[in-house]
Formats: sequence, structure tokens, C-alpha cells
Amino acid sequence: MFIYIHNAARSQIAEAFLNEMAAGRYLGISAGSQPAERVNPGAVKVVAELGIDISGRRPKRLAAEMVERADVVVIMGCGEEVCPVVPKVI
Repeated sequence: MFIYIHNAARSQIAEAFLNEMAAGRYLGISAGSQPAERVNPGAVKVVAELGIDISGRRPKRLAAEMVERADVVVIMGCGEEVCPVVPKVI
């Protein structure tokens, strides 16, 4: 699981890369504590250049159940004031 405040760019990119590279062996998900209205167009463009389409994705609100189901949680630069401190964080 990848968590970043708005879930609009870096966490969406990380989710897309993990899912592409894992080829079904693992399932990456991402979410944010304050999700944006849409995925950042720059993020869509970057991964599209590598053949990955995230244009249909929408930022998701972080929920405790998501963290509980995750084996590993990666908090991507948001501080404790906007992202929760959770076990499993690397």
C-alpha cells in the first residue's frame, strides 16, 4: 500500500509500477488522507510513456481497513500531521 496526501501522483505511480512489475503476484493499492479530485495529468503522462494507463483512476480516501489488509505500507513523504502512523510502515 502506498500512501500520500492527495493520492494524485507519486502514490498512483507507485501503485501502477508495482502492479505492472508484479504481474499478478502482488496487488498494489494507493490512497491519501486528503484525496484530490483527479489524478495529476503529469503522472498520467509519465506512466503512459512507459505503456501504463492510469487515466481512468481516481484518488481514493485512506481508510483503516485498507491499512489493516495491507502487508506493507509505504508512506511517501507526508508527515504524521496528515498521514496516520500505522504499523507495517517501511
